[in-house]
Amino acid sequence: MLLPYKMPSNQILSAPPISPNCRSRNVLNRVLPNPADTVLRTNILQKMDQEPGFAQFFCDTVDQRRRLERARPMLIQEYYKGSPWRVLVIAYILGRTCSEDPAALLWDLFKLCPSPRFLIEASKPRLTSMLTEIGLCHLDVNILVDFSNAYRLHWPHISFVRSYVRQISGAQRQRDRILGSRRQRGLDVPTPLSQIRDIGKFMVDSYLVYCGEREEWRGVRSDDEDLTRFLQWKWATENKKFCPYTGELSVADEEYMEELIEELNVVYDTY
Repeated sequence: MLLPYKMPSNQILSAPPISPNCRSRNVLNRVLPNPADTVLRTNILQKMDQEPGFAQFFCDTVDQRRRLERARPMLIQEYYKGSPWRVLVIAYILGRTCSEDPAALLWDLFKLCPSPRFLIEASKPRLTSMLTEIGLCHLDVNILVDFSNAYRLHWPHISFVRSYVRQISGAQRQRDRILGSRRQRGLDVPTPLSQIRDIGKFMVDSYLVYCGEREEWRGVRSDDEDLTRFLQWKWATENKKFCPYTGELSVADEEYMEELIEELNVVYDTY
């Protein structure tokens, strides 16, 4: 049977907030208004009649799913996910800037340079002037230009991503032994990013999460807090608890879901 956490998000969000004294049948009709769902609605109603506690469970689960959907972390990469180049540029800038809110700068940057060609041909002094406002320098401009040129030349005829760390220290090897191999941690996941210089793990992770066409996000274990919270939210929509350190999955119980929703509401002000 299709439980509420597996129902389409648009149907869950269309349901208004549920009060403790709600009528379960009214909630069911709001969540499953489509005539094509008649068989499923009938099965759920029969279970409500046979097991009195199921009606309250159903209402509580629908309400929890609705609050989880509203707590979705809206990262700036998602707004530009239709363009892998923009997502990669954003990830590079976010990884280098000390600014708390570079959204306005990114808007101006993509207005000036809507594609790699425009960035390559843009005035470097003007780009430098824009990026210095958020703590970047002329070297970052050169890297973005070189990266955009490589992207324009090679994309998407590339089958694997090159390691972003060329020399692995002893401390790094120890960390790999604790957290898993480089491939398991998503550093060498096959993507169209090889032969492109200055690709870091955060850029690869952002691409896999927002631009992957084969659900590559399922194999990502990010070191970034915001991206990790998004992955935890993404897995929670499938009723799974995701451990960002080991990548292990387990069934998300009610306590974990409530803690996650509260954390997301506090961090992203999604109340």
